[in-house]
Amino acid sequence: MKKINLFFFLSAGILPFVQSQMNPSEYSTTIVSTCKDLSVIAHTLISSYELTNAEKQNDIDDLLVSGGQFYNLGIQSTDIIGESTKTYNCHAYAWHMAEGFTSKVWIGDPAQYYYSDLWNTCFEECNSAEAERIIYFYEYWVGNVNYRNLLHSAIKSSVSGKFESKWGSGLLIRHNPAQVPYAYNLLKYYKRKAVTLTSLSALLCNGTSVTFTENNLTPGANSWTSSSNLTAGATNGHSKIFTGTGSSGPGWVQINYGSKSVKKDVWIGPPSPATFYISGSNSACLSCYEYYNIQQLNSLAGPYSDYSWSASGPSSNYSLVPYGSGNCNAIFNTLGLWTLKAAAKNACGWSTNSEINVWVDRCRSASMLVYPNPVDDVLYIELGDLPVNARSQGYDLRLYDMSGRMVLQQFAKGNTIAQFHVSSLPNGIYFLHIYDEVSSTPEMHQIIVKH
Repeated sequence: MKKINLFFFLSAGILPFVQSQMNPSEYSTTIVSTCKDLSVIAHTLISSYELTNAEKQNDIDDLLVSGGQFYNLGIQSTDIIGESTKTYNCHAYAWHMAEGFTSKVWIGDPAQYYYSDLWNTCFEECNSAEAERIIYFYEYWVGNVNYRNLLHSAIKSSVSGKFESKWGSGLLIRHNPAQVPYAYNLLKYYKRKAVTLTSLSALLCNGTSVTFTENNLTPGANSWTSSSNLTAGATNGHSKIFTGTGSSGPGWVQINYGSKSVKKDVWIGPPSPATFYISGSNSACLSCYEYYNIQQLNSLAGPYSDYSWSASGPSSNYSLVPYGSGNCNAIFNTLGLWTLKAAAKNACGWSTNSEINVWVDRCRSASMLVYPNPVDDVLYIELGDLPVNARSQGYDLRLYDMSGRMVLQQFAKGNTIAQFHVSSLPNGIYFLHIYDEVSSTPEMHQIIVKH
């Protein structure tokens, strides 16, 4: 085959098939783009000028047959991953085809892909461990001026410790870093700058569309995917439109490039109780203000523009005073178990209710303490003085389960510490009623038995 002696291997072997230049008469000119939409001049081979089968076999023999001009490189037949062809070269393989393009072109100068001093590039210099692309240079000095001749481009292989590169119009080889027929003295390593996926909003209502945009990838060389509650629309360069068309809830959009991908999480439709909760106490004092507010768990479902509060319980005697952004003061005027409810609204509509149970009892004084709670073995009740008009029998202590069945009872004098042994009771919620022989309404405490 035709041999152009442009570079020399370090051991003085002449390069028969490694062509860094192409014959313009054998190609038509075309344009390919970088990931930053820079136009790169490339060349498409006129098919009648392709290598013959004999020329392709000669390249293999030069590598694998003893006495071949590149036999001393130690390349094995298993290292050959692509045949010789004039349709593409090392730069096209490393910077164009490695982006996912199947079109085969010849690129003479790949600087627009990596040389950030002059162009807006998607790649940046890095260390060898991080490298995705590699460039072989021959560096030399003339006085105080540094020169670098660009010799060769490669990519890092999925096989540990190996590179992959196309040797001019020759074979596509998987090789060790130094196992190339080029007189280089400098390697430079490059990795892709961080790939991100952005949109003006992460909230999509059913029937509404949002444009998602990737950066640092080459348009047309990658694929878009999404969750089933989104429908893909038109693609325009780095951007793609998605429309909410399915069930409300979490969703995602993903851009896939090579073996990697970047995902952006979104929310479709109104909020749900899974996206927020009511923060506040599970116990409140009778006819006393208790503060509650909405805490957002999933920011994608927001921002919330409005809130709705309601309650249900043993009576209709309560008051809710909403204020600010998701805050509420609640007053319950009847003893017992209440359910406080809240709904949130975003641009797509209202959620269903999130709920919190609130046990309302008379405000206990410092002289009436019940501990520990939750309790495993012994529940202690520190009793204060009896009212002056109480009978001599003392306090009547009763423990009820959730069904209303009294499971324990005892009487205790004032200024004592009573004990309930609860180790034999099943785990669950119980209610302690303390009667002082004067009021017909007991002081009540919610007790959790947990073994």
